[in-house]
Amino acid sequence: MKKLLLTVLIACALLVAASMVAEATSPTEVSGEGDYTFQVSSTREAGPNLFMHATENEQWRGDMTGTGNSEFTVGMFAAGFWTVELRCEFQGAIGGKQGTLQLLMVGKKPLGSDWHGKWVIGGGGGGLSNAHGEGIWWGPGYRSDGKVDGDPDFRYSGQVHFDPR
Repeated sequence: MKKLLLTVLIACALLVAASMVAEATSPTEVSGEGDYTFQVSSTREAGPNLFMHATENEQWRGDMTGTGNSEFTVGMFAAGFWTVELRCEFQGAIGGKQGTLQLLMVGKKPLGSDWHGKWVIGGGGGGLSNAHGEGIWWGPGYRSDGKVDGDPDFRYSGQVHFDPR
């Protein structure tokens, strides 16, 4: 009888343990701003549209602090809107963790408006190797004239998780 009761208790404990779902930690909210400079690598015309490929050096401030080196392509369309696809190698810190991130940013700039778009973490290294997340970005973009100190080229917000995938 004691063996049967013990067997039933162990079986129940194993069922409870097996049914537990691993829980992820809460995401870290991030926000901040940054500035950049860029160098045009090439341009290409396609009918009335222009495509520009360039490299960029960024300074990130806020919850994601560090530098970024990027390559991007901007499409400037005759209809008046622009698009961008940017791949960034971020080196810095988030929440006290140091490392690198690969970020993909896509966005658009409607005629007469600021840039806006989305970003996603594609991978990481060092203390950010388990980082994954996404968010939004917006801003006027680079301005060679009329730039005012304290007026960033872009702002960002989003969530970053540090759990293994």
